[in-house]
Amino acid sequence: SLLSTSSSSSSLVLWFSVLSGFRDFDSNTVAPLRADLAKKNGFPLTVEVKTMVQVQLGKLKTKRVGIRVTCDGIRGFQPKNATSKTPTPGTTTNAKCKVDLRIKIWKFTF
Repeated sequence: SLLSTSSSSSSLVLWFSVLSGFRDFDSNTVAPLRADLAKKNGFPLTVEVKTMVQVQLGKLKTKRVGIRVTCDGIRGFQPKNATSKTPTPGTTTNAKCKVDLRIKIWKFTF
């Protein structure tokens, strides 16, 4: 869920938290997850955000244009206290993001 956004000139910073409900898993699914959660350097995350923006080029201002931002190289950490309600910050030092412009003409998206 998106908590807050902050923007300045040409950059946009997003703060969000990842929430998930309880699910039943079999042992084959849990084994790799448990190994990743136990690592001291965290577990790998890939974040994909799809949103709409308004583009302005000189005096030309467009209506809402879709963009997709995909970031890889983010490391998440398991909270030390399993019942804690405070989120654990991730590490983004090696993160690389890719932005795709999504232009829709009739039914086709490019």
